Amino acid sequence: MVKDIVKTIFSILHKYATFEISTQNDNYHLVRNAFKAVTVLVRNVKYYNLEEDQLKMLLLYAEEDCQNDEKQANSFSLLKAILEAKLVSTELHEVMQKISNICILSESAKSRDEARAIFVNYLSHYQPGKRLDKYIQFFVTQLNYELQHGRESSLKFIDMIINKLNPGQLKNHGDYLFLSLGACMINDSAPECRQAAAGCIEAILKKLPLLDRNKLFDLVLTFFKDTQPVHIE
Repeated sequence: MVKDIVKTIFSILHKYATFEISTQNDNYHLVRNAFKAVTVLVRNVKYYNLEEDQLKMLLLYAEEDCQNDEKQANSFSLLKAILEAKLVSTELHEVMQKISNICILSESAKSRDEARAIFVNYLSHYQPGKRLDKYIQFFVTQLNYELQHGRESSLKFIDMIINKLNPGQLKNHGDYLFLSLGACMINDSAPECRQAAAGCIEAILKKLPLLDRNKLFDLVLTFFKDTQPVHIE
């Protein structure tokens, strides 16, 4: 019975869920409810597994809809359900790349907050491996983003990821994060960003063991020694 229901849902999506569909379209609410139904299926019906092609299809729609303000809520709900179910697909990583961009570029604070939470859940539920280095580098780079809301969102992500990483993982990124956040704390024009950067630094120092904290302090001392002006007698 469930299989027949799922088949009908995907038939509706395949027929009516075009990328151009809008709230003015007669089939908009039909498509919206189909997405809600499949989200409930993924989240709650544990004994049914989506076929590989079905999951790819959902991720394709989610990738498009997450960039559309009218459809974003359904897309985010679906992605949350997929992540909680730990479903695996190559396309998922591509969708998460779009989500990381929304964290910074979206003009909506709500969209940035939801995208950031989804992205952190993605890193928590999966083993990102080398992708973790790439994503941390991406968000640290955004500390130089021209718009303040993007820099603030990046700092919120960094704070969330600092709290998610275990001390061993954090140690691997400690030097890079510490120096980048220090530069932000000193140079950012917005007091909110400077305060957030200081909070991230405090979170790093609280989480790392004493030996690793001392290494970071030594790094700072070395930096200041290297930047002292040379006086020639």
